[in-house]
Amino acid sequence: MARRRRLDYRWLPIIAAPLAWYLIVLWYTGILDARGAANRSLRLMHWLGMSVSVGGALWLVLLILFGGSLPPFTQVVTFGREAYTDMPGTPLFVVLYALYNIVCIGLSVHALRHPVPSARWLGDVARKRAQPWLTGAALVLLVVSFLVSIFIVYIFFYFETRAPLDETALRNYFAWFDVLIGGLIAAAALLIGKATVSYEIFTGQALPRRGFLRHWRRAVILAAGYSVLLAATLTLALNLVYALLLAALVSVIFYALVAARAFGERERAVEELRPFLQAERAAPGETRAAFDWLCAQALNVRVAYLCPRVPFAAALSFPAARRAPCAQANALELTPKLRTPALPLDPEKFGGAQWALPLTDERGALGVLLLGERADDSLYTQEEMEIARAAGERIVQAQASAELTRRLMALQRSHLATTQVVDRRARRELHGRGAAN
Repeated sequence: MARRRRLDYRWLPIIAAPLAWYLIVLWYTGILDARGAANRSLRLMHWLGMSVSVGGALWLVLLILFGGSLPPFTQVVTFGREAYTDMPGTPLFVVLYALYNIVCIGLSVHALRHPVPSARWLGDVARKRAQPWLTGAALVLLVVSFLVSIFIVYIFFYFETRAPLDETALRNYFAWFDVLIGGLIAAAALLIGKATVSYEIFTGQALPRRGFLRHWRRAVILAAGYSVLLAATLTLALNLVYALLLAALVSVIFYALVAARAFGERERAVEELRPFLQAERAAPGETRAAFDWLCAQALNVRVAYLCPRVPFAAALSFPAARRAPCAQANALELTPKLRTPALPLDPEKFGGAQWALPLTDERGALGVLLLGERADDSLYTQEEMEIARAAGERIVQAQASAELTRRLMALQRSHLATTQVVDRRARRELHGRGAAN
């Protein structure tokens, strides 16, 4: 009587990986939640594809559990053959797994090329710019799927023919295959990470953040360093104590470098904000210079307009030769608490500006800051939008304060001049009366 085989759970990640990637892509593109007649056929297609993929995964698990279609995972790692019995379900498993991989990854590529319009602000722009990175990751995973399928076929024929192969050569062959698969998976992880941190595609943020990108780069560097360390300890067969000491040394060096970079970034941030911190007591010409520095250096925009809504503040344009569309900007319905960091605009109606940022303080609206595209066509980051808004509010307040101070001084000078004239007239009159007496 055939003995029932127990499921080796270490095969499950290999089976679940293509399905997990397909489900993540479906969630990201919003196809399963799509509504409307235009998206009906796309939604039905991927609901069917998801059903087929889930059914294929369950069938593979059943083949391993009841059909004994693969050897235990430990036998593959140790090249053991003692407890393995040839089963007729192995060819079926190999073919089904290859088709399952192709279906999952192929449908994920199709979903990435046909996303549903996003309800998130700038979601469609982020998807469009992240699509090459995610499509590249999907294609890399497809290559991994093919290679894993070829590997399974090779394992099957190796156990089936029981060819007398040299174990050392076989280990070297598997080692190089493992390096290739690991490198491809690392490349896919980097592509997905680049799309995530550059365009915030999985985080739900409206704008990318520079701090998130910096932390991701440091995490990649740390992972690469630890990979080299672990490979060296395994290759050189170092004692566990020395491996732990090397790991601690890498951690200390990395922490020191991160601290030094963080201190340098803080100094650069303070240096960037210095013109705006000093803008409150700046002269009118200095506020113009601060606005130009904001547009050219901090934001790197093609066009920008500052349209104040308070008295004593003047409109500013970048470049200075452009005319600010303040009449159209003041007609916008902007509230201090927008659901989005900025309001999208029609560039043709607003002189090339694409975004409107409301400028407010505790007393109400100060004005509107209009921003055009960046010179390098990249997206604004969350920090840049916050800096632009805070700097615009500071400049408007500085302009109003400087103009109010100038007018008060002019009024004070006029009052002093009038007082002096009246005083002189009184003195002349008194002097004339004294001389007459």
